[in-house]
Amino acid sequence: MDKFVQVSGPDSAAKPNPKWSNGMKALIPSFEALRGQSAGISDGMRQHCGEVGVVAEIGSSGRCRVSFSDGSQFWYDPDRLLVPEESEKGTAPMAKASVSRKTLKDFPSEKEYEAYLKAVLKTGTKLVAVSGDRKGDRGTYLGTNSFQPPCHVQWEKLGKAYWVHWRDVELDDGTPVQEDAPKPVTKLESGQWYRWTGGPERPGNWNNEGMDFVLDGKPHQVKESSGKNASFFDSPKPDSKWYFGHVMDKFVQVSGPDSAAKPNPKWSNGMKALIPSFEALRGQSAGISDGMRQHCGEVGVVAEIGSSGRCRVSFSDGSQFWYDPDRLLVPEESEKGTAPMAKASVSRKTLKDFP
Repeated sequence: MDKFVQVSGPDSAAKPNPKWSNGMKALIPSFEALRGQSAGISDGMRQHCGEVGVVAEIGSSGRCRVSFSDGSQFWYDPDRLLVPEESEKGTAPMAKASVSRKTLKDFPSEKEYEAYLKAVLKTGTKLVAVSGDRKGDRGTYLGTNSFQPPCHVQWEKLGKAYWVHWRDVELDDGTPVQEDAPKPVTKLESGQWYRWTGGPERPGNWNNEGMDFVLDGKPHQVKESSGKNASFFDSPKPDSKWYFGHVMDKFVQVSGPDSAAKPNPKWSNGMKALIPSFEALRGQSAGISDGMRQHCGEVGVVAEIGSSGRCRVSFSDGSQFWYDPDRLLVPEESEKGTAPMAKASVSRKTLKDFP
């Protein structure tokens, strides 16, 4: 017995467990087994010991963000998580509803349909989007909360988690969903996303330098618009507007950026980030909570870059939220994107200075 020494956990140099991936089920071990993990152990984590959740994200450090059926989410070291016994090779089968499949049409109101889904859904249940931004996409239910949209799903086509309304989803029984044809565009709206379908040819009166970027066929988000004159967030000249009245039929409206779009490379930990208006945030994969609304127009600090490229931004009131990198703006005070840290504007005092 004297040949053993007690330690707090595995060596810090231990490699992250490679078996975990988004959408997999993970069993949370006992409190004792969690002791010493790098993410710390909160009261919320204690409550979920012994429960099974779904891995919603793999962080850049290898840690796993696990989502539970009550909507809560916590970060865990990958080597602390366990594979549920029901899974033979580490990928647990998705939960299937044990009730008959019903749709919104089977209920007199959206509220009653919402109550039905909350009653039958379990973490891991397969869902399909029948309306809204994700129509036609299939995914795995992660949980819910009190914000809007309230239903959190790990989507297959999108390749990441995204919040939707209850009315937009149904239990997935494999029935094909006919996707809507692209909406005809008569004007460009601020905050919305559009794709150019006219090919690489430069339209006749587009002679302004910096306009070629919109011809690449990728989705671009409008920054400001007066209908047929518009500027774009990702333009080399984001404050310049161009006239599109004569080529409006060459645009189609889309729900957001391509899932394969690379994260904006300019963001790194410690950089300041300006949160845009609510309209400019619409459609982002992280969803938009009430807390996010309150911080529109404020400047926060990037605290973490997730594996999907999303940025966790910290604010002066202690709150933190995840944002898509292409929705964040560089504050004007920063010349090269790395703004200096804010300094207190009051004189420093200590306990000895007060009675």
